Amino acid sequence: MHYTHITPGQRPLGALIDSTLQIYSLKLAEIEDGSGLKWPLEVYGMVAARDSVDHNRNILFSRRRSNCQILTQEDPFLRLTGPSRAIVSREPLNVEIELKVKCATKSEDKPLMSFFCYYSGSHCGICTLYIPLEGDFCTMELSSEEVYESVQATAVGIRVCVPEETPSIFKNGGRVVCSSLPRRRAKLPNPEHRTGPSFWQVVLQDGAMTSCSQGYLDLSRHVVFVKLCGMLEVLIEANSRSGAMAAQVSIQAIDCNITQNECQLGDSKLEITVAWSRLVWDKLWITRGANEEL
Repeated sequence: MHYTHITPGQRPLGALIDSTLQIYSLKLAEIEDGSGLKWPLEVYGMVAARDSVDHNRNILFSRRRSNCQILTQEDPFLRLTGPSRAIVSREPLNVEIELKVKCATKSEDKPLMSFFCYYSGSHCGICTLYIPLEGDFCTMELSSEEVYESVQATAVGIRVCVPEETPSIFKNGGRVVCSSLPRRRAKLPNPEHRTGPSFWQVVLQDGAMTSCSQGYLDLSRHVVFVKLCGMLEVLIEANSRSGAMAAQVSIQAIDCNITQNECQLGDSKLEITVAWSRLVWDKLWITRGANEEL
């Protein structure tokens, strides 16, 4: 959010509207008998991207052995928590995957994926990379999309505007997902992805919905990339015994400042706060300050 709090109309040096790589999901798609692995799998490790802004790891997934995620055939998606800032795809970037499977003891743990992916920005629309596991044909699918002329949208908070004593509408769990509109509808290599939980959506939270102070929901993911001439669509769902309630709001993209929008979910009013920012050209511009104009 480096360029969020600038005067509208200014164009600071090093502030860009540029191409970004939107990571939708990372899925363990298939395990063949010869791999020696069986469902369910307790997975831990790291997934990160490195771009030309600072060449540091921009963490997408990170779990220790003591806090591994259980992957099943019914739910084989990693719970992504990043990136923490825009993945700028103006120049070639890398995606690193280092994942292990937890066994009875640490010495018995098995490598699931050790992979270094070079992304040159040559893909249009949604892209699915099929990654073999050390020749044993265990397949992972990384779904991503290049978003052109984009800015960074950070979901600062989603607040339930109800008195504290009111029962939470999210006590049975729920879901918060975001989409960037408009987009080109690319044909996927595998038609079954059209019903996937993360197709064209960035999942900010799925499952248990805990609240922080003042009614704010605790989101696991915050950063989305949106075309400056487009919209950020936010869909919020709350589970209940009788089914699911849903609310949707579309927010016009801007290149700086903070927006607050409201929507109604059942009997509760929700307030969605989003911080908008241009992208950073290079980390050197950050040290020079955000107020130097071009």
